[in-house]
Amino acid sequence: MLNAQTLSGVYKNSGSSTGSYYTDVKWQVSYTFEEDERLVYIRFFNPKISVPNYSKYNFYGEMYSLSDIGLSSWPQSNQLPYAMQVAVTVTDGYNNYDVSGFCDANGTCDRTYIIDKVNVKNYSLSHFNVPSGYNSFHANLGGEGETEDLIKSKKESEKKSQEKKSQKNESVTSSTADSGTSASSSSSSSTSTSSSSSESEATIYNNIFLAEAARKQQEEKAYQDVVKGVFDLFTPSAEESERKSREYVQKMEYKAVLDKSLESKIEAAKNGDDQSYYDIYLAYQYSFPSDARYYRKLAYSTGNASLFKAEKKLERKSPKAMFIGYQYGEISPYGLSFFQTTDNFGFFMLFRLSDKAFTTYTEREGVSKNRDVYTTGNGTTYTYLSEATKQEQGKFMLSLGTSYHIYKPLFVYAGVGFALVNTFSNQRMVEYNKPEVLQIDESYYGASTDVGLLIKLGRRIAINGGVSFVNLKNPEYTGGISFNFWPEK
Repeated sequence: MLNAQTLSGVYKNSGSSTGSYYTDVKWQVSYTFEEDERLVYIRFFNPKISVPNYSKYNFYGEMYSLSDIGLSSWPQSNQLPYAMQVAVTVTDGYNNYDVSGFCDANGTCDRTYIIDKVNVKNYSLSHFNVPSGYNSFHANLGGEGETEDLIKSKKESEKKSQEKKSQKNESVTSSTADSGTSASSSSSSSTSTSSSSSESEATIYNNIFLAEAARKQQEEKAYQDVVKGVFDLFTPSAEESERKSREYVQKMEYKAVLDKSLESKIEAAKNGDDQSYYDIYLAYQYSFPSDARYYRKLAYSTGNASLFKAEKKLERKSPKAMFIGYQYGEISPYGLSFFQTTDNFGFFMLFRLSDKAFTTYTEREGVSKNRDVYTTGNGTTYTYLSEATKQEQGKFMLSLGTSYHIYKPLFVYAGVGFALVNTFSNQRMVEYNKPEVLQIDESYYGASTDVGLLIKLGRRIAINGGVSFVNLKNPEYTGGISFNFWPEK
């Protein structure tokens, strides 16, 4: 592997095509070249995106600068897009190779194949480089929620300010009209009072009817509000739906651009070029995995999967894995195991217990957990007979430690933790000349120690076996099987 180098530039977007809602985006990504099983790769890593202050934000076709929103800098000045592509021209000193690298939303980039070293004249990994100016960058940043919220707040405050001015003008006009009608209202009030008293009996029934109708109407409205609330709870807001729609359209535009850039590769793949199938797969792998799977399957069906098979062979040999599985112990038969293996030091965690881990036993009078013959003040005598067997004991333990890659599929592991051993001894109690055999509690806490071996059987299955101690005594033999659900390259 060579020392890392860095590419950088400015990505500009007019707002009318895919890319970013910002007009200017600075980008930077590191890369290095490495050799693996004769094959030469370029690996991109540590991508960085930043939005300079002079950039503008495209909000539904309107461009906003920092001064328009009243900010000193953009809220999210460093962010990672959910899809980005680095296209570079690599040279080995004699020939040029056009390759593309893709990174996902977590900043994880793929390793891109360049060429088999046997096909390179005067091969040396140090001859590979990316000439200045022979690179390009494309990213899909999507919308920036915090920025859009600030723009919406600014628009809303301007709208409210305009409404307040309108209401103030309307209130001045209405106050003038109300002063002219106040006199006529006062003169008619005495007449209406006398007429209402004579009609009170007739209107009381109408009021009861109206009250009942109003109550039913309120109940119906409350029911409608509950239904609407439940519906709104599981329905995204209009703004959220619109944002997702914009991002979907943007993603489809990005795919169209990507499809167009791969037209020559797709045509070469149709003519049986293994390298083109592999390049297309890498291009779609992170952003459009279903398309990537389609071309990988197509490569196998047409007999053009040599690079896929070479990659799979490397994955089988890779010591990197995460195994989760079951581990059995003589005393604690119910266990879980987790092993993370690398080509050097890794990590493991073991947890085991038995169904007798929390059983309670009789506490001996006087000095507890003592096997000497003991006689209490009232004449009761305890005499030790035998200790519990491993099958009769209970145990609860947790160990953490490290694993180490010894050779190919073989790993050794060792770790420490804590344990509860729930055990007893059989003792004869003689009280009032009546003998009785009791299980006297001898449970204790201690430090657990686990050592053993892990053997990989391919990429997805591993077996382990070892021995477990508590306070470096009372060995318990263990064994288990585990599965790798996330095979790494």
